[in-house]
Amino acid sequence: MSQAPAAARSDARVLDRRTFSIALLALTLAAAAGAQPAGKGRADAEALLRTAVPAAQGMLRLHGEFMPFGIGMTSAGEAVEVGESSEADPAVAQQRTGRLREALAGGLKAGRYRATAYAYEARITAPPNERQREAIAVALEHREGYSAVVVIPYEFVNGEVRLGAAQRIERHRGKPAAAQRK
Repeated sequence: MSQAPAAARSDARVLDRRTFSIALLALTLAAAAGAQPAGKGRADAEALLRTAVPAAQGMLRLHGEFMPFGIGMTSAGEAVEVGESSEADPAVAQQRTGRLREALAGGLKAGRYRATAYAYEARITAPPNERQREAIAVALEHREGYSAVVVIPYEFVNGEVRLGAAQRIERHRGKPAAAQRK
């Protein structure tokens, strides 16, 4: 999907655990320093978004792409990786993605997580010139009914990942809210 050199993409299917672990540690420390009340569905989702986007950006910088990944927020506000490690075989990776989405939904329903984030690569058509662009997409869910999909276009500039303006579609208890810019 990306413009990174083929050599950089060759092992992109392996989740960069160091980048992911650093992002999870940052979220856990932030939660411990000033945890949000459980009634703050959007605040919890935003905390997961602030973890997922830098993790995806780091994997893009290192590998030129990333496999979908999931993060759950426990009742204590701790961020945990959800699912299994990445798989290079596309058929197995597709099954893994289905299992990951099921694990996130099941964990939310069973009360293991108060919020979840599912991050994946997407292609969007973005203004002003309506050209297709690659994007980081993060589907956020909270047990109190808040949900959103945030899509952030990106491009590679001089070896760095430059993020564009985020687009957000929110729902609360199944009722759509107007699409908003972050």
